[in-house]
Amino acid sequence: MENSDISELCRNVRHDGYFINFSRQVGWKRLDLAILACLKENQPLILIGDGPEHKNLERLASRNPKLITLHSVMPQSELKEYLKNAKAF
Repeated sequence: MENSDISELCRNVRHDGYFINFSRQVGWKRLDLAILACLKENQPLILIGDGPEHKNLERLASRNPKLITLHSVMPQSELKEYLKNAKAF
């Protein structure tokens, strides 16, 4: 993704959307803590990516699948749509 794409997305952040992360899902990124925090605060979270922690994150997300969503890698055009509707990424 280009810097200009991210700059445009930052100008159009929504406050009623969801939190989102798109990255390689590895342990040191502590995406498990993001899931637990969003579950505790009843905030929607979308995680996009794949990696060695994906199965563990799916297990945590299964506590409330309506609130926490996981997606595999996706085309950049689809990713931009998700980012456009996020309140933070």
